[in-house]
Amino acid sequence: MNSHTTVAQQVARDASRTIRTIYFRLEALNPEQRADDELFLRCYEQIESELIAGIRSAYPSHTIQAKYHDTRENDAYHRWYISGMTAEENFRAGRPNFSVSIAYEMGGKLQSAVVYNPVLDEMSVASRTEGALFNDQKLRAPKNDGKLENAHLLTKIGRTVVDHEQFAKLQRNAKSIMCYGDVAGDIIQTARGLASGFYSGAHLAEEDIAGAVLIAREAGLLVTDFRGSEENLMSGEIVVVAPRLLKEMLVALK
Repeated sequence: MNSHTTVAQQVARDASRTIRTIYFRLEALNPEQRADDELFLRCYEQIESELIAGIRSAYPSHTIQAKYHDTRENDAYHRWYISGMTAEENFRAGRPNFSVSIAYEMGGKLQSAVVYNPVLDEMSVASRTEGALFNDQKLRAPKNDGKLENAHLLTKIGRTVVDHEQFAKLQRNAKSIMCYGDVAGDIIQTARGLASGFYSGAHLAEEDIAGAVLIAREAGLLVTDFRGSEENLMSGEIVVVAPRLLKEMLVALK
């Protein structure tokens, strides 16, 4: 893995101590505290501040685009996408389905990625053209038969009528479809072969998905929008599948 990936991996591990400390104290909160949005926002900001500080210490001139902090434009050729929490509601509920995500982009192309679940200690990393790893083991998405009727899908459902119509159609045509609430984690699950594909039209945050997108591609998956374009992933639409399944997925999403 390249040096940017190595730095991001260490930064994620360093911040994980704070995340675990907060997470394992959640059960002590009363109902009013559980409902306090400001309390949890401060938690996410604290986690993300540690991630930003770690990256800025190594690369002080780079631009950092973070989910809970304003972007400070420096050297825009070098950009980091940082999410201190990819699944807020899961974290708040005490479910261990959430991640921190760090991705590095140079000249508009993703180069390095880390998606880390600090509770389950699941570390996924990738470097452009060098492949992807899951807990230090080579990550390569298994082949499938390309049939939607046999596919187990993951999704993040949007709020529009179209989103719900697409979900209903895929629910009828796929083997199963589930929503776990962590988009980065869901994409990693797909790259590991634990799901056949992931899709969403819910206008996901760039900071949440940038790292998982590179990991999925380096694991051999295709990542496109609903029209099959690999160039416009910030349009609000994303499909992550093995090449043989892409055609049937895109037809179903029309």
